[in-house]
Amino acid sequence: MIFLNAFILGGLVCVFFQLLLMIPTMNPPKVLIIGFALGAIITPFGLADKLLGWGLAGLAVMVPGAGNAVEGTSEVLLGGNPVPFLIVIGIFVCLTIAGVVGGAITAALGKKK
Repeated sequence: MIFLNAFILGGLVCVFFQLLLMIPTMNPPKVLIIGFALGAIITPFGLADKLLGWGLAGLAVMVPGAGNAVEGTSEVLLGGNPVPFLIVIGIFVCLTIAGVVGGAITAALGKKK
């Protein structure tokens, strides 16, 4: 049943974000920001924990799961422990650098053709 719950929740989240992408004025960065913010917004109200408890990886691996993680580490930071927050920030910096380098390589290879 756990896998079915994860499949259902993950599918519903994907459908929601796909519908957002079908709006003509929405582009992928805007949708990612909405998902990230949505995860951070639903966490303090306990909804993220309830969804994670029901669907497990169906939400945890999605963009709202990242917002949930940042909100949770921000709470720990405000409690006086900066280590989890610095780890999350470090991961985002590494991913950003990887994205920029990948984009630069793709652009450079595209110009050679």
